[in-house]
Amino acid sequence: METIMKAVSALKDTVRIYPGGKFFFRLTSEETNGALAIIDVEILPGNEPPRHCHTREDETNIIRSGEITYFIGDDIINAKAGDIVFMPRGVPHHFKVTSSRASVRLIVTPGGFENFFAKITKPYSEESVRPIATTISKEKIEMIVRTAAAFGISYIN
Repeated sequence: METIMKAVSALKDTVRIYPGGKFFFRLTSEETNGALAIIDVEILPGNEPPRHCHTREDETNIIRSGEITYFIGDDIINAKAGDIVFMPRGVPHHFKVTSSRASVRLIVTPGGFENFFAKITKPYSEESVRPIATTISKEKIEMIVRTAAAFGISYIN
């Protein structure tokens, strides 16, 4: 058990932000031998990612607060606190926050995708940065698109 604890990721229990969102890394792929990652995410409406498709991982969202409409393939799911939404790899999807804010527990299988979020965010310091901003700039979106390709994600127009 001691050896496993020494392998804990630098992301474990960190909080990172990007405009309109906050990520709390609960469990990383480094801790699960690559099996999964769990991240608590808070997001404001208007800051959702565009329609995209994962080639490497499935996503499961457990809605913790707020309301979110998911568009998964041709399906539309209106989710609220307590609901669970599965987004399989290879199926285009996106979502829209329909309440004033929402939070989800994101489970990614297999793990590794948490490193994408680490690359597009910055460390959160309650003293210096608000956890939730307003909207994502065009420059930030362009950086996210470039980074996503390295993680097997394609954006769909």
